[in-house]
Amino acid sequence: MNFVTRLLDTHKERVAALRGAWEGPVTYDPSNFFDAMKPQLALRAHQYEIIAIPWMATTALTIAWTSLIKILELLNFLPPQDVAQQEGLTSLENSLTWVQICMTFLLTFRLNRAAVRYYESRAFAGKLVELCRSLATHCVTYYGEEEEEEEGRDEFL
Repeated sequence: MNFVTRLLDTHKERVAALRGAWEGPVTYDPSNFFDAMKPQLALRAHQYEIIAIPWMATTALTIAWTSLIKILELLNFLPPQDVAQQEGLTSLENSLTWVQICMTFLLTFRLNRAAVRYYESRAFAGKLVELCRSLATHCVTYYGEEEEEEEGRDEFL
């Protein structure tokens, strides 16, 4: 019996639980699209409230400004369109630019942070693999593969 097998045999309940987790198929309703999407639609998990407040404020400002311009145009308080463009008064198209700029910045910063977290997790996973290999190497080096040292090895593990 090699060292790895003896190591796994010391924790039979844990190994049985891990094997049991992979035995059954994943159950979901294939006819319900939103059933499979529930984890992705969890608002708290993705921290949408960080983006929602600036986005709602920018959207409200855009709607208010556009409504004001359109109401003033209907009431003939504004000059004709060519004069309004010369004076720098914005129309609906230019007002929507604020929403596009805001969403661009918010999504860029969010994607940047997601990329940073992804590469941090890869670094941590690599460090974990390195530490596990080092631990296994030290265990085998310290105890070896001789059968007479089996008692000490079991106590160590």
